[in-house]
Amino acid sequence: MSDKKDGESDREYVARVFDETVSANCNNDDTPEERNVVVQLTDGSKISCILIIPRNRSWKLSLSGDGIGTTEVEADDYFNALLILRTQLEATGHRLLCNGARRNVWPSGMSRSMGGGRKAYVMRMGQPTHGDDLVDIFDYAEPDLIVSVQEQKEFFDKWIDQFSRS
Repeated sequence: MSDKKDGESDREYVARVFDETVSANCNNDDTPEERNVVVQLTDGSKISCILIIPRNRSWKLSLSGDGIGTTEVEADDYFNALLILRTQLEATGHRLLCNGARRNVWPSGMSRSMGGGRKAYVMRMGQPTHGDDLVDIFDYAEPDLIVSVQEQKEFFDKWIDQFSRS
């Protein structure tokens, strides 16, 4: 992800990052992105897997790895596809170690509509998000930061509720 430029406002930074994301995800190159990702198995061991991410806005994800086989999911954006993929992994006791599985990470509506939710905000209770809080949902995250889909949704609901009460 690009660094914030000197003198650049949060609004300008976020708009530029989203433009870069849309450009990267919506170019004429339909060759899918292949990423190495880490899955933590039920016994706590970790394996390297391949995540296939299309660039043609089809919002499909395909995860393959030794011992877990291949799982393909499709949704209305990358983030929802990731939630579905994680739910399927959770059913077998496995966890995908990525930013999109952190308790306090969730994409904005703008990120979802313009970039498929590929970039998401790291949220902190009591604070609004800023451009510096954007992360790629498929980048690695430490196991102690990863929670279930349900726990993540509950955190997001609490975070958003704090602003409606203000």
